Amino acid sequence: MTAHTWKRVAVLTVAGALTASLSVVPAYAITDTALEDLTWPQSDSQIQTIDDLQLSDADSIPDNPTQELPSTVSEDVPDDATVVSPELAVNADGEVQNIETGETVTDPELVGTQSQQPDPLAKTDGESFIPVQVAEVRQKVDEADSDMTDDSVDGADDTNNADGAVESSTSSTEGTVQLAALGNNQYGAYWGTYNGSAAFFESDGTLFVQQAKGVVDVSEWQGTIDWQAAKNDGVEGAIIRISYGAGNGLDEQAKRNISECKRLGIPFGIYTYSYAYNNELAADEGDDIVSLLKQVGVSPSDLSYPVYYDLENWTWAGHKPPTSPSVYDGIVNTWYAKLQAAGYTNLGVYSYTSYLKSALNSSSIHAKTTWVASYGERTNFGYPTNSRGWQYTSIGAVDGISGIVDLNAFGVREYAISYPTGTGYYVSNRLEGGAADYSFQYGKSSDVVLSGDWNGDRKDSLAIRRGNRFLVKNALCGGNAEIDFLYGKASDIVLVGDWDGDSIDTLAVRRGALYYFKNTIDGGIADKVIPYGKNGDDVLVGDWDGDGVDTLAVRRGAIYYFKNSISAGAADVVIAYGKSNDVVLVGDWDGDGVDTLAVRRGATYYIKNSISSGVADKVFAYGRTADSVLVGDWNGDNKDTFIVRR
Repeated sequence: MTAHTWKRVAVLTVAGALTASLSVVPAYAITDTALEDLTWPQSDSQIQTIDDLQLSDADSIPDNPTQELPSTVSEDVPDDATVVSPELAVNADGEVQNIETGETVTDPELVGTQSQQPDPLAKTDGESFIPVQVAEVRQKVDEADSDMTDDSVDGADDTNNADGAVESSTSSTEGTVQLAALGNNQYGAYWGTYNGSAAFFESDGTLFVQQAKGVVDVSEWQGTIDWQAAKNDGVEGAIIRISYGAGNGLDEQAKRNISECKRLGIPFGIYTYSYAYNNELAADEGDDIVSLLKQVGVSPSDLSYPVYYDLENWTWAGHKPPTSPSVYDGIVNTWYAKLQAAGYTNLGVYSYTSYLKSALNSSSIHAKTTWVASYGERTNFGYPTNSRGWQYTSIGAVDGISGIVDLNAFGVREYAISYPTGTGYYVSNRLEGGAADYSFQYGKSSDVVLSGDWNGDRKDSLAIRRGNRFLVKNALCGGNAEIDFLYGKASDIVLVGDWDGDSIDTLAVRRGALYYFKNTIDGGIADKVIPYGKNGDDVLVGDWDGDGVDTLAVRRGAIYYFKNSISAGAADVVIAYGKSNDVVLVGDWDGDGVDTLAVRRGATYYIKNSISSGVADKVFAYGRTADSVLVGDWNGDNKDTFIVRR
């Protein structure tokens, strides 16, 4: 890892009123910071440095927008090998090869020796690099070669084609990675404000963290840092490399970096890069970092951010990194135990998305992972708490740090926000107990609130009902509604579902045993009307068979009658489940595309992943007995979870 660049945020007044708008607001409008009011002053040298790094998307290595695509990938480098630097790949046997020539690389500075681990940043000259599969790089090289051939043919056929020249120029411009002149990242992830504090958002406006801090991560490769200048330039925290592997001593700048952060009151954490392939070596790494922390005078109380275990697909001559999540489970647990025994309990795992979904694909490791590298529009990884960090760019520019540096957005571990009763919404992206991932204020305590995917973006959000007026919001936040319309009568029972399979939820009105279905978010005549069940039935909505269309289920006590089409007639499936006085929720709890039931009893939830009787698949406690609960897929991971309304 290396370090990152900065934000300048002009804070505007929070728009508190829930006003309506018929036009669709751009994603960034969910914050109370206007983009045009953001600036990012930089020196000419900083701007020049970053301009030099910009590559078109077609010319860069996947997931690494500043690293140039190789001109070729040798046939001697297997597709299942991993690219670990712009020039190097490591195969399944642990052999390091030059990507373009296929030759084995033995330089000890880059790959170490059988007994000596290399500095992992040496192979990238100190820059961060997210490893990717050779197959991805090879495909992109082939596509680039194909595009070049096509361009050559077009030029030969019509060298005077002015339209073609313009089109080529336009395509190139659109593909260019524009450095965010606002201290954001190249793909639109951005700083703003949320609940009156600094926040960081994914490019589509999804909140990543609130009460956010801008943090750099640094090592000896940044040289001697002027920390006062960095602090003056907006650095609010630092993750400092202390070591790599075991027995390699301190990072050459670690002691000074730690001392300066202490002197200037800059909150900091620590990271160490792992070369462990078994529990024994993990124990050595644990003992080693404990010794180094004591050597530089870092006590557990000094740490505002965790001690991070950096797990990546490493290259070390004569050794192979683990590929099994169960092996990594043992490694991580062993390392954790060593630090915890020494009193260091503020710990975390750092990695990158593809590794977390392969070698580190363990629920135990994922629960410990609170810092992830992802240089794109979003992280593509679900974190457990607001204390999470996102290393969102590797080409930051910060006063006091020469060259480029990694930038991160970190949330605050504990935060307390008070909302008027009935207007606070607490979002959890996991079916488990514990703190909410984030919260926000919206609407009035007297509002009736519905949840649905109103715009087909695969993420659910809220709509407020006031009588027969509906105010629809396409993001989970306060502020103005995007759509305001009238529908039905104030006395109607209203249901939400995707009635036609277009991935957009709309409304249905129930009047006794008649149902009026509408396939668009607006007023007007219903698209379909059917009779179903009895006047006194409780009715549930869900996609019971995974066909992408929501239909009805009737509940009579503890008996459920499921219908797989929007039509009258006999139920397709009938089951008994739970008790007649249970509160019942509907959702796709496991991401298989089929909605099933959950029973709520007080603050305990019993989740069932099939439409059948029997024991619940998962039971957990969450929130308070008096909470109102909404169900939805809030983060687009295809799994429904809860929002608590207080």
